[in-house]
Amino acid sequence: MQTKYFPENDALTLILRKGPLVDSEDVSDRVIVHYAKGHQLAEIEILDFTQLLSSLGKEPLPKSWKKAIGMFAHKKKSLDAHMKKVRAEWSRS
Repeated sequence: MQTKYFPENDALTLILRKGPLVDSEDVSDRVIVHYAKGHQLAEIEILDFTQLLSSLGKEPLPKSWKKAIGMFAHKKKSLDAHMKKVRAEWSRS
C-alpha cells in the first residue's frame, strides 16, 4: 500500500492497487473510493485530511472507520467487503 498527500487539495490518497481506475464513488462528504476493473477497490481518497486529523480525539470515529484503520495497518485483503459496510453505514447517516 502506498500513500500520497496532495497539499494543494489537503487530500490523502491510499493506493491499494496500481493500474487504471474505472469508477469512483463518494462514500461520504470526505471520502471517495476509486475502483479498478472488476469493481476492485484500488484507492481511497480522504478530503480535508488535516482537518480530520485535528478533530481526532474530539469526537468518536464510527466503528467502521476504526475497523478500516486497523485493516490498513495490517494490510488485510478483506478491505473490499468492509468498504461495502462503510458505504451502507454512511448512506444511513
